[in-house]
Amino acid sequence: NFKLEDRGEIREGAYADLVVFDAATVKDVATFEQPIALAVGIECVLVNGAIAYRSGEVASERNGVFCVGGIPVRECRFASSMSAPRAFPLGITHFLIQEKAMTKFNKSVLAAAIFAIGAFGSGVAFGADVKVALSGANEVPPVTTSASGDGTISIADDGAVSGNVTTKGVQGTAAHIHTGAAGKNGPVIVPFTKDGDTYKAPPGAKLSAEQMSAYKAGELYFNVHSAANPGGEIRGQLK
Repeated sequence: NFKLEDRGEIREGAYADLVVFDAATVKDVATFEQPIALAVGIECVLVNGAIAYRSGEVASERNGVFCVGGIPVRECRFASSMSAPRAFPLGITHFLIQEKAMTKFNKSVLAAAIFAIGAFGSGVAFGADVKVALSGANEVPPVTTSASGDGTISIADDGAVSGNVTTKGVQGTAAHIHTGAAGKNGPVIVPFTKDGDTYKAPPGAKLSAEQMSAYKAGELYFNVHSAANPGGEIRGQLK
C-alpha cells in the first residue's frame, strides 16, 4: 500500500478507493497513436468514496487528494452501514488508486491486482464488452457498399446497455440493436442516439430477460440504416 496509512485494503475505517472490473475481459487498449484510450472491462472506479468513472463516463467531480506522509487533505473511509454517506460494502475487488496519479500507476497496479471476481453481495452489475464490426455483407440480403463501422457495446449482467459505434462512408439516418440471428432480420429493441457518425447507447437502455437470452445465443445485431438502404446498410452481430 505504498506505506500509506489505512489504504490498500477493504475494511471499516479504511479509505474507499476501489476499481470494479471483470477479470475475464479487462484489457488495456492504449497505443502510441491513442495513448489515453480507455481500458475495456472496467465497470466502475471509486475515488475517496465517490464514483469517478462508470460505464465509459468520467465524472466531472474530482475526489482524489494528494497524500503527504500518508496524511490526506480530505477523506472518505469505509463504514459498516450502507446508510452511511459514501459507504460501500465489503467483498468488492479493489486496488489502491489515487486519481491524480491514475495515469502513472494504472498499468502496473492493474497488472498486479487483477484476479477473479468472486460473489458480489453488493448487487453491482457486471457483463461483457462486445467488439462489433459492421459491413454491408452482413445485411439480409447483402448490401454492396464501401461503408463500414466498429465500436464496443457493453451488456451488463442485469441487461444494462452502454457503449458506442462509429461509422465510415455512410450517411446514416438511424442505428439500433435488433433481435435476430445471423442471416435473419428482426425488430428493433434498443435505439441508439446519433451524434455525427457515432451512435451512442441512451441512458437507461436495458435488455429484458428474453432479450438477454437472445444475446447469449448470439441472436442480437447492430444495424445502421441510411436513406439509400432504409432496411440497413451495414450490420454486425453481437457475439
